[in-house]
Amino acid sequence: MRKIDPRLEPFLLGDPLHDRIVRILLADGIVTREQVEEAWLRWLRARRDGIEEPLWRELLMTPGIDQESIYEVVALAYAFKPIRINVRGTLILVDRLRSRIPDAQWNELVEHLVLPVVESRMEPGMAPRIAVAAYDPTRDAVRRLVESLDLGPIEVRYAPADEIFTAISEVLPQKKYLVDPRTMPTHRTDRGAREGLHAGYPARHREGSPFDRE
Repeated sequence: MRKIDPRLEPFLLGDPLHDRIVRILLADGIVTREQVEEAWLRWLRARRDGIEEPLWRELLMTPGIDQESIYEVVALAYAFKPIRINVRGTLILVDRLRSRIPDAQWNELVEHLVLPVVESRMEPGMAPRIAVAAYDPTRDAVRRLVESLDLGPIEVRYAPADEIFTAISEVLPQKKYLVDPRTMPTHRTDRGAREGLHAGYPARHREGSPFDRE
């Protein structure tokens, strides 16, 4: 979490609807205007104290909010492609990578719900890059963790936290206990209604991902 000098920016930063992610969340019916306004007031107080985080992360702190759908919208808005995990293929991939990733680093990956995976209908080695699934791919800690992997070309992909946890439970069952249940995002209430996001997000919502590594 970065610190800023509160004297450099005004405390009242206009309207929360100036935030592009917030506009998408409102348009998709994931959050209400009342929830945005309450989160915005908390966000302004945090900035006054010199703490800088995106407004959508403050929205995650709203009781009862659909956190997983927020993570999904943010990931897609920043051009992280969604991935459906082939658990059998991921088991083979993880076995191949086991000796290339130190045990302490495996632990850190699991704690952050980050996992090298194989995409559904693909086999290990078919893709030009190793896919790494994360539910919160814009998080600084995830960025640093992925950048520390010595695996060659990597592509970070978005997957819901519960799907990553299911894969971890299958391929690294002894390490699943490293995941703190309190950190798991709240599940979406109507997953089927949001399947359309996986078919393609409007191009005007996308931004280039800083995580793709050659």
